[in-house]
Amino acid sequence: MQTCGRRCARATASRSGCSSTGTATGSSATASDWEILSLCVLEELSAPDVGEILGIAPGAVRARLMRAKRRLSHTLDIDSLTVSSGETR
Repeated sequence: MQTCGRRCARATASRSGCSSTGTATGSSATASDWEILSLCVLEELSAPDVGEILGIAPGAVRARLMRAKRRLSHTLDIDSLTVSSGETR
């Protein structure tokens, strides 16, 4: 497996700065959720690259990303953020 270079090194270095933000409810995004979201979305790394950093399979990265997005959407309550048809943003 080919490494992703400087971006992976930077992402690996930033892993230790991840703090827990989850609550006891179980539906809030956790520290591992933020980690996978930041690597995949903010750093724009591929599933194989993130898998290499975290030491997991690319399929596990995709599954964790899907669950993290779901928990984040519940935390943000995306459905309540809809704009009525008469309003503009």
